[in-house]
Amino acid sequence: MSENLYPGQETIPDEQLRSLFEEVQQGMAQLLVPSLVEAYYPSASNADFMENGTGAFVEVSGVRLLVSNDHVIEKEGLHHSFFGFDRFVPAASQRYGLGAPIDVGAATVSPSVWAQNGTQASSVPFQRFADRHETVPHEILWMAGYPGARVRQLGNYSYSVCQALPTQEYLFHEGAEPHEKFDPDYHFAIAYSPERAQPFETSGSSRSPGLSDPHGLSGSLVWNTRRLECFYTNQPWSPNLAVVTGIVWAWPKSNYLIATRVEHIRQFLLDAARLPSSP
Repeated sequence: MSENLYPGQETIPDEQLRSLFEEVQQGMAQLLVPSLVEAYYPSASNADFMENGTGAFVEVSGVRLLVSNDHVIEKEGLHHSFFGFDRFVPAASQRYGLGAPIDVGAATVSPSVWAQNGTQASSVPFQRFADRHETVPHEILWMAGYPGARVRQLGNYSYSVCQALPTQEYLFHEGAEPHEKFDPDYHFAIAYSPERAQPFETSGSSRSPGLSDPHGLSGSLVWNTRRLECFYTNQPWSPNLAVVTGIVWAWPKSNYLIATRVEHIRQFLLDAARLPSSP
């Protein structure tokens, strides 16, 4: 990044910006990976093959919800993981969702299921959801999930590797046409380019496969890390300052992902926490 974000303040040197990205990656991953969820469901074309998505546990008004996209939550045969637990459990039979252009869904996690399976997992407090998608220019965003390219199915078992990514909002240049499903009133875009992604480890010893085909990242929460906000106000930063700013729901086969703005999912989560957890 070469442009000055704020008049009268110095541009962040590339080396320092890289260190900020690395700080975000380490801090956010350590804090939030226990709240992530792998979601699996039988393929519509072949019931013997499992497709996958991503979700997160969110606590709203004392109720724990499994939150993902509506197009993930609605699937028949949906099972999901708990951090630190080696089995997948059936999702609650009663699920709620809003379709496009918002595409968010939720299922209640019963206290007994959590007590049995979630002893090492965590949930994101609803208070960590921002009132609206609003960031300083070029802010560092963070997301994590389970792209299908990092999932291996061995009989009745699935082995998956989480992909965590610090990135930035993708800005459409003048004359550029967003994907037909992109509505700026509901959505923002996230930079996602496997070809241009750079590893933090540049010595050649890194075993990271780089960015994967993003199929399976549907349902990943997007975080406004507030790292540059703190940088430009000379405030100390902690991952505890980060807030949820949206949820991923589409990949237009370009160099960005589409996410729903947080202001369109807040009321849905409050309503879902009040609705019955069983038919």
